[in-house]
Formats: sequence, C-alpha cells, structure tokens
Amino acid sequence: MHILTRGNVATMRTMLHVFVGAAMLVLTACEQTIDVELPYQERIVVNGFVGMEEATWGIPPTVHITRTLPPLDQTDTARMRIDDVEAVITHRGADYPLAKGSNTLMRLPEESAHWAGDSVTLRVRGGGMTAFSTTYIPK
Repeated sequence: MHILTRGNVATMRTMLHVFVGAAMLVLTACEQTIDVELPYQERIVVNGFVGMEEATWGIPPTVHITRTLPPLDQTDTARMRIDDVEAVITHRGADYPLAKGSNTLMRLPEESAHWAGDSVTLRVRGGGMTAFSTTYIPK
C-alpha cells in the first residue's frame, strides 16, 4: 500500500496525470527561437588528387574548384562556380596551367601522374580571391 494514495488506484492515476502534465508544461516552456548571424567569408575551395593515374582510377585527373556559400544557404552549384578561375600547378620550377573542363573541373597535366615523391604548388585565382597551396605527393 502506497503512503500518499493508500492504495487507491484512481488517486494514483490522477497523480500520474498531474505529474505528466506538469512535466510537459515545463518542457514546452523551455523552447525559444534565436536568430543569429553566423560569420561568413567567401573562400575558394579546391578538391582533387594530384598524382593519380587515369588508367588506375578510371577517371581523368582533375581538380574541382568552387567557392563557399553562406551558412544555412541552399546548396546551389551554379552559385558555387567561379567563372573567371585560373589555376597553375608548379612542379620542379615548371608551371603547368590547368585546362578548364566542364563546370567547375580543371584538368591536371598528364605529367602529374609521374610526380609521386615530389612536392607541388597550386595557385588559384578567380572571383577576386586567391588560393595558394603546397603539398607532397606520396609514392
């Protein structure tokens, strides 16, 4: 027999309903919508693999060059494109301009498949921005 209800089932149910109702009231009272402005700075995004062979992977060696979009914006590939993009990859002092492919793809030079074990530098310009990167291509 329970001390508060003295075994009365109806009283126990009533107390349970009151408890559940109070819990729901407390939980819904905690909801609050907050508007925030997230920091955003447009940047160039470079995605690709230097040093892969087309025969091995079955795809041509390319670099995907886009720009960032503001946080919480809908993904729109047309807005991610950089129309005036130019990219140059440097290997052992020689510059190799990347050829424009479809949309945001830039084709790497054929020689890049043989650069394993060396470092390369990539310079990208477009949309009023510049990106610069140096990487080592593992064997």
